[in-house]
Order: sequence, then structure tokens, then C-alpha cells
Amino acid sequence: MIWYGLDAAPARKPGEKTIMDRLVHGDWLGIISMAIGLACLIYVLEEGQRKDWLGIVSMAIGLACLIYVLEEGQRKDWFGNDAIRYCAWISAIALSVFVTVELTRREPFIDLRLLKNKSLLAASLMNFATGLALYGSVYILPLYLSQVQGYNAFQIGEVQMWMGLPMLVVFPLVPFILRYVDSRVVCGVGIALFAASCFMNATSFNHDTAIEQLRLAQIVRALGQPLLMSPLTQMATFGIAPKQAGSASALFNMLRNLGGSVGIALLSTVVARRETFHFSIIGEHITHNGTQAAYRIADMARALGHDGTTRAIAELAKLVRREAFVMAYADAFFLIGIALAVSLIGLLFLSRIPRGGAGPSAAH
Repeated sequence: MIWYGLDAAPARKPGEKTIMDRLVHGDWLGIISMAIGLACLIYVLEEGQRKDWLGIVSMAIGLACLIYVLEEGQRKDWFGNDAIRYCAWISAIALSVFVTVELTRREPFIDLRLLKNKSLLAASLMNFATGLALYGSVYILPLYLSQVQGYNAFQIGEVQMWMGLPMLVVFPLVPFILRYVDSRVVCGVGIALFAASCFMNATSFNHDTAIEQLRLAQIVRALGQPLLMSPLTQMATFGIAPKQAGSASALFNMLRNLGGSVGIALLSTVVARRETFHFSIIGEHITHNGTQAAYRIADMARALGHDGTTRAIAELAKLVRREAFVMAYADAFFLIGIALAVSLIGLLFLSRIPRGGAGPSAAH
């Protein structure tokens, strides 16, 4: 090897705190917000006379601990850390209690028995994959632009704009399309376009990939998302009794948000681990005995002047790390594309909605 002592995983800035750190160390604004949210939830329960306190408390504790594990796991070495282990156990126990209570109570807060409906189950699992893709792609792309291309917030916004603007044009057209085309076909086309955009990123990424090269993939993704979201939402609750629509909507949306949390945690781990892998593989092929490496180091050393060889090796190591990160981000987009492609299987189990018809909306 021609370099040493490099930390392959990106580290947090010194003194930077996570959301949980801020709450634990006195982020009163966060605590007050949580209290207000709990008060609103209690009000809703009282108004609806649904006294499922054990269910709602176990769900809140279980999901909160699960999200903490997912968010902090990579940074804290997963189950090698006591806090991660404790939260994982608490989450497993609390969510087990939640599932047991909701399946046995006559009037549960969220009726999990609705998942016996194969269309709702398939749509919810597809929504999980959609959440992973939506939140994951929005999380990964700005990181790539910032870390590899050195973009600032405004430049990142210019790239993301090409995903937002086309959606404003496509969304109003979706109801018209659903009048004449089977909603399952429209949803399938939307997923295929979204997956295609991720594969476009995965196969075209290099250290020069920037706004010009990303524009087409962003437009393809923008065309796919509206075609995916609207019909999937309709098919999720089509045929569900009106009194059960609230629980069906809650399940549908909860799985999308959970998919987003899992996606961000999974992709951050993938980027860190794959960067380390690619870094080591490239490093195995760059040694002092390599002709090309030797020529490159010699040229850089002459250009850098004093202590040129040491500085040249450091610069070459930076270039290798940059390429490793590019490959890692490409792997992340490939994983998102695979998740979307697999979710297409769910189309086989979705209910057919009569053209021009609609079920209760589950989107908020």
C-alpha cells in the first residue's frame, strides 16, 4: 500500500449532536413538540372513545427505539454498542406487545387484521419499498453531490429541481390517465420508470457526474413517481369498509415512513461499507512497484515541489477515496433499483379498480 491511517467511513463533525443526543441533553423544543404531539393524540383518542392506551404507548416506544437503532446503528457499531442493543431489545418487546394487543383487542387503535386483505397487504409492502426509494434517493443524491462534487446547497437544489418541476405537470394528468388505463398498469409503469432512473445513476456514475449528467435520470424519476403514488394509494384501500379506512390508511402510510427510515439507515451503511470495500480493492492494485502508479507519483511530486513524494502519495490516496465513494453511491442506487424491481411482484395481488373509480384515499 502507498498510504496508511485513512479512516474509510465518513465521521461526524466534532461536537455535532444527533437528534437523540439533543433530546437527552436538554433540547427543550423537541421535548415540548413531543408533548404537544402526545396531547393531540390523547385528544383524538378521547374524541373517538378509543381507549387503546397500551397499544398506542407500545407502538410509540417501539417505533421510537427502532428509529434510533436505524439512525445511530452505523455510527455506533450497531450491536457492539450498549445503547443500540438496549434500544433494539426494547423495540422488539414493545412492538411485539403492540402487535399482540392490536390483534386481540376488539376495537384496536390500528386494526392489523386488515392485513388479511391481500390487496392492502401487497400495496403496503410496495409502499414500504416506495418509501425506501423516495427517502433513500433524496438522502443519497445530495450526499454524493456534496461529498464528491463539492456542491453547495443552492447547486444541490438546482439538481433536485429537475425532479420536482416535471411532477407538477404530471400529477394533474394522473386522474385522466386512470380513467382509461388499468391502475395496476399505471402503477407498474411508474415503478419501472423510478427503478430505471436509479439504474441510470448506478451505471453512469463517475467522478465527473454532475447536474448535466443527472438531469435525464431526475426527469425520468419525476415522471415515474406520480404514476406510482396515486394509483397505489387508491388500490390500497379499494373495497375497505368506510369505518376501517382510517386504520387502513394508517397502516399504509406507517409502512411508507418505516420504509424511509429503514432505507436511509440501510443506504448509509451500504455507502460506508462499500466505500471501504472499493477503497481496499483499488488499493491492492496501487503499489510502489506499479508502473502507472510510480509515474503518477513522480509527476505529482515534481509539481508539488518540497516534500513532493509524501504529498503526492496523500493526493493519490484522496483520488482513490473519491473513486471509492463514487462506486459506493452507485451501489446504493443499484440497491434502490433492485428494491423497486422486486416490488413489482406486488402488482399480481392488487385489486383491480374499475376505470374511473376510486377507493378511499390513503395519502396525506
